[in-house]
Amino acid sequence: MYPDRLDAIAAAAHAAGAVPKFHNLGAVHADVHHATLTLRQYRPTQLPATSWKSILADNRH
Repeated sequence: MYPDRLDAIAAAAHAAGAVPKFHNLGAVHADVHHATLTLRQYRPTQLPATSWKSILADNRH
């Protein structure tokens, strides 16, 4: 069974270094969702490290 999209993004964001204390996770979710629209399948873990770095930097408190 596949995890739902929120779980997939939360797990990938955590693996990329997102921390609730430092990042706006709602905004991270929205940015990751839009970034994954370019992928063949909805797999946030397949975003390049440069994408994650940019998303996390843009959504830091």
